[in-house]
Formats: sequence, C-alpha cells, structure tokens
Amino acid sequence: MKTRYKIPIVVAIIMVALFVLLPVTYKPIICDDGMLSLDDCGPYLNEKYSKLSIVEHFMGKYPDTGGLGFRSSVFMADRVTATSSLEEKRAASIEVNLEDSSVTYRCYDLNLSEDDHVTADITNPTVEDIDNNFCWEKRKIKADI
Repeated sequence: MKTRYKIPIVVAIIMVALFVLLPVTYKPIICDDGMLSLDDCGPYLNEKYSKLSIVEHFMGKYPDTGGLGFRSSVFMADRVTATSSLEEKRAASIEVNLEDSSVTYRCYDLNLSEDDHVTADITNPTVEDIDNNFCWEKRKIKADI
C-alpha cells in the first residue's frame, strides 16, 4: 500500500480509538478560566460566581432560584444566570457576562402586553436597584433603566 493512503487510514484509526477510549460524557468546554468537562463546568461556575455580593443578594431576595446555571456557545461558557419564578406570571433573573464581567438584572411580567414584558432591565445593578425593582412589588410600570 502506498504511503499516501497509509497516513489517512492511520489518522482515522487514531481518532476512532480516542473517541472510544474517552468517556462519552466528557465534552470539554472553556469554563471561564480553564478547560473542564461539561458536567464539571456548572458546579465550578456556581461556586465561583455565587460569592459575588450582587449575586448573593439576588439569591437571598429570590431564594427559589435553584443555583446558578450557565449558557455556552462554541465550546465556551459565556454567561452565568439565575432565574426565579414569582407568582402571577412574573420572573426575575440576574446574568453575569463572562466576557466583560457585566451584571444584568431583569424583571419580566408576562401579564403585560408583549411589548412590555420586561419591566426592569438594569446593567450593573446595585443592591438598592434589586431592592427597589418592579418585580418584587406588584407594579405594572415599565422601567427601562
């Protein structure tokens, strides 16, 4: 067999062997400051970002968040989020953008018209912003801050 055919066959065999030898659940992802498996990225980000004071305050005010989750694109985690469902079709969320370290707090009131779903959209909120938001109280005022 010619050398020109041997190289692609050997490369294909090596790739199949690596796929078989690696666990199927190991899907590497760039998880903030390191490469982790997909299963390890969530707990790592939850532990790291739940210690931020604004995230701690949000999770204290909305205790039913269930911890932080993350969003990824192209094998890279890019956002850490927490969402809390409130009564009467209302929800609040906080999101940490891992690319620029900004934090966004949002309130949703699905009882309003489609154009007015977001009742608060605050970038880099303070504790006072979360305490004085439009989700916790039963207001129907649209605020785009």
